[in-house]
Amino acid sequence: VISGVVITLQLLKLDFTWRKLPRFLARRSLRIEPTYVSAILLLIFALLLRQWFVSDSKALPELSQVLLNVFYLVPFVEGAKWLNAVYWTLGIELQYYLCIALLLPWMRRSLWHFRTTIAGLLILFL
Repeated sequence: VISGVVITLQLLKLDFTWRKLPRFLARRSLRIEPTYVSAILLLIFALLLRQWFVSDSKALPELSQVLLNVFYLVPFVEGAKWLNAVYWTLGIELQYYLCIALLLPWMRRSLWHFRTTIAGLLILFL
């Protein structure tokens, strides 16, 4: 929640437009992805060690499962699971970044744009 408020306020302060979307997404990715991918690699390494030392250990994830996690596609593929239960929060955060970056320039055009966007989101999520 905090990062959502901070990001929104930052975009409002910077007079965000759709032209700035690639730079915004690149900066968010450079901030989040290295740690996220490192955590996934560390998890796979830990599973490898566990397999080596414990006979009844978990199987290693398949490459397809790792790629679904890296690209936040787990919720969109039936039967797919997050490698770590808390990773789903990063997928939601990415979806929020995309939504706010796409909607904010539209919402700032006028009060009517703002109201119709909020009404549409309420209808969609209620």
